[in-house]
Amino acid sequence: MKKLTLIKPTVLGGVFKYFYTKLQKNETPAPFKFDLRRDTTVYFIPDKDRVVTVFGLDFTEKVDKAVARIFMQEFADARKTINFAPPVSWSVPPPAELKAFGIKDPMGNLGFFSLAILKDHVGKDDLINKIVDVLQSFRTYLQYHIKCSKSYFHSRMRARTKELLKVLNRAKQADPDQSGAKRTITGKTFTRAV
Repeated sequence: MKKLTLIKPTVLGGVFKYFYTKLQKNETPAPFKFDLRRDTTVYFIPDKDRVVTVFGLDFTEKVDKAVARIFMQEFADARKTINFAPPVSWSVPPPAELKAFGIKDPMGNLGFFSLAILKDHVGKDDLINKIVDVLQSFRTYLQYHIKCSKSYFHSRMRARTKELLKVLNRAKQADPDQSGAKRTITGKTFTRAV
């Protein structure tokens, strides 16, 4: 059963592992791209000292696009505080590396997330395996965080609505029947002269 669950990671991870193993051996294969999903394309652009891996991302829902755009920008900015992390960037226009594929405009994509895996990152086989495991599940990781963010936003909106309803209930006007007019037993109203 365990071997059956490893089919997808082995097949998808094979592409990533191929390029990073070639980088480790100082070989430069031809650029390559494949569709990870209908809305995600992965591009490999190998060079002598690095392999630039670019994820062309898109989402069908408008809210997912907005959250993903903010999340990816924060992800790229967070790299500045982590020492051994690969250089990353997030851009809406295609990065210069994609000229090898003839891509000059976003082509309906939300944006492009680039990671440059350097030779230092793939020094050992166990490091390659860690990189492969992380990158092949990157789209799933992103989708998970988008759903968590939306769930958090919804819980905050519900809490805020609950608080606003309490304020509204406190602000209700008094009943006009109790504004100084009195009723008799028969139901007629009168105002007492003072």
